[in-house]
Amino acid sequence: MLCKVGVDLPVTMVTMRIRVAHTALLAPAILGLAAALAGDEKPAEGVSVTIYNAPREETPHRYYAYNEARKPSGWAVVKLRTKVQLPDGVGEVRIRDVAAGIVPTSVSFKSLTDAEHTTVLEQNFLYDLASVPAILHRYLDRRVGLVGPAGGAVLEGSLLNAQPEAELLLQVPGSPEPLRLAQFSELRLPALPEGLVTRPTLHWKIKARKKGEHLAEITYLTDHLTWRADYTLVIPGTEEKFGLSGWATIENDSGATYSQARLKLMGGDVQRIQEPELGDSVFMAAPRAAAKEADASERFVEKSFFEYHLYTLGRPTTIPDHSSKQIELFAPASDVPFKRVYVYEGARVPEYYRQRGGPVTDDSYGVPTNTKVDVYLEFKNDEKSHLGMPLPAGHVRVYMRDPDDKVSEFIGEDEIEHTPKDEKVRVRMGEAFDVAAERRRIGFTVNADACWLTESFEVRVRNHKPDGVTVFCHEDLYRWVSWKIEPASHPFEKLSAQKVRFVVDVPAGGEKVLTYTVRYSW
Repeated sequence: MLCKVGVDLPVTMVTMRIRVAHTALLAPAILGLAAALAGDEKPAEGVSVTIYNAPREETPHRYYAYNEARKPSGWAVVKLRTKVQLPDGVGEVRIRDVAAGIVPTSVSFKSLTDAEHTTVLEQNFLYDLASVPAILHRYLDRRVGLVGPAGGAVLEGSLLNAQPEAELLLQVPGSPEPLRLAQFSELRLPALPEGLVTRPTLHWKIKARKKGEHLAEITYLTDHLTWRADYTLVIPGTEEKFGLSGWATIENDSGATYSQARLKLMGGDVQRIQEPELGDSVFMAAPRAAAKEADASERFVEKSFFEYHLYTLGRPTTIPDHSSKQIELFAPASDVPFKRVYVYEGARVPEYYRQRGGPVTDDSYGVPTNTKVDVYLEFKNDEKSHLGMPLPAGHVRVYMRDPDDKVSEFIGEDEIEHTPKDEKVRVRMGEAFDVAAERRRIGFTVNADACWLTESFEVRVRNHKPDGVTVFCHEDLYRWVSWKIEPASHPFEKLSAQKVRFVVDVPAGGEKVLTYTVRYSW
């Protein structure tokens, strides 16, 4: 039911109508372009946003005005510079259209005109929005006017219930029983109830010595505004090289639009408690980086920032509410060499099996095995490979160009963690079609009195490809922490306390058999 609310002013009888359907919270005009040029030292009006990346969560922030199941769980620091009028003495300032996902304890107000003699006495975040249910609740047992769904005369009386989804009860003078209204088109009130606001609003009580216009800097942290890296990796042909492009994907469900904002992205795992209080040190202006290319101002400029990496966009951009926006993160790289890596995890024992308090002597334990060989794409993130840049955590989608019709086909995707330069990157592509393996146990002996057991396995790896492959066979030694591999057909490398890796080279169209025996003692 779409209802309207009217407010009758006693003299002019002007009616203001508010729709029940919740519209997006539009940013105010004060969120304008930060017009300061590179050499300006004078502060200017505008907004800057620094966004932090984080995974998604299921439940919305408790202050969030919308009732949706999933919201981006990242956050951002918003710094707004705007002009306000202050009296000589104690006065009030209100800023509307702030983010609905704001963290109230993070709000900071500072006068850039007279910071020394301007003091904040109180600050409030007003998020009780003027909706029909909220207005009706405040007018219980008070006189209102209702107009039926087809219009017509105004029914005036005392409101007896405040549930617009049910029948409204209106006690009309002269009627022995209250009138029941299943629908209405307008609700007429003498005034908007006190305490309600039409948009999320910040309110301050401020004591100032200088009367008149001040340039104020307002800083706050908001939830439901995040970013992530999205990478596109294209293998152009049969050669083991690819091209890589990276995009910053910004998701904004914070409840505000940031118009012509100066944008920064923080890459890294920044610790945050539930509701942090932010000091001035968090918002230190970053030094300007010199552009190395003619189009550098159109892209992000990356630099180290404490233990993280900061990406600053060289131009203003608008971040609309309820939107997903993509901006190129770095210049595309080409001719990046890679290799395919085949990994066979024969046992894949769940982690909780490893946490038992003693050795496992049950002969059926760990017998079900995997038959699939995983294939990874591996490359080095260094300058020699035409990369050598910090790669923020994100989604990697891999395509390969068909040499016949030159069309790129999707062949796999994976998530990568934050990866510094000069480190290896592995992207899991899926399971190999032409490389197969099977693992079976061929021996098991236990001597509980002497506190030892032995277990023997055979791993057969078959290669149906026209070229030879190398398969890394990972074996979990899950029965106990004290072990020793005795006879083994292939050399192995110890990966962890209970995991080893055998390297098996399999010729084209051939098969190789790996055998080993492990002895546990306790």
